[in-house]
Amino acid sequence: MVKELALTPEQTTQVEQLNKDQAAALAQLQQAGLETEAKKARAQVLREKYDNRMKSVLTAEQYEKFVAMRKAKRDAAMQKRQQVQAAPSSK
Repeated sequence: MVKELALTPEQTTQVEQLNKDQAAALAQLQQAGLETEAKKARAQVLREKYDNRMKSVLTAEQYEKFVAMRKAKRDAAMQKRQQVQAAPSSK
């Protein structure tokens, strides 16, 4: 991400901290024992907070590229998941 977004050293430090904070918050959410819908709602709040913090660290151009990179990664993961589900079962 550092190279793709051409982050400054200061931005790199801030983004690394944001990523650590987000990972810790999501891990805590997983262990919270919430119902599925409550967990989804809380995860959405965490994503929005993360995005807002990223917007404050990145330039507008960097943020646009970050969003595009994230979408491409999600699309690739979804495509892979669909291929696995479509594969014939080996029973």
